[in-house]
Amino acid sequence: MIIIKKANKKEEDKLFSCYKHCLSINNHNPSHEQFEYIIVLDGESILGFCEIQFKSTYFSEIKSIYIKKEERNQGLGDGVLRASLNYILKNNYKYALIEGNAYINNFLMKEGILLLKDVDMPSNIPKKFQNYDFHTYFFCDINLFFEKGCKHK
Repeated sequence: MIIIKKANKKEEDKLFSCYKHCLSINNHNPSHEQFEYIIVLDGESILGFCEIQFKSTYFSEIKSIYIKKEERNQGLGDGVLRASLNYILKNNYKYALIEGNAYINNFLMKEGILLLKDVDMPSNIPKKFQNYDFHTYFFCDINLFFEKGCKHK
């Protein structure tokens, strides 16, 4: 049975040992409290994850979303993204920035999430994001994302 949930300490340790090749995990101390992980489990096997960093009281950043290659195209990416955004929202954050890359950009666009450069934002928001590359990072207004509904109905 597939379960998508917040990783506990034991699961985080397993995540770090299984996914060392993921740059974002490699570049920080796993015990750093600002990072949290939503994982996709099938029994004891981790099929994928979403890495979240709570940056300020205003927004969070999704550093990476990853699903094992052989497990893709089954809706797991959509599931872990939605679970992660729900978790972020339940922690009282309205917005998420998602770091794009060649592997995830098309997925995010299919999910309806736009690059920062393409988003018509309220005037008070861009100041918060001035240090981000508007051509690389995606912006998600989480409430608006969920208002659109699920594409896998």
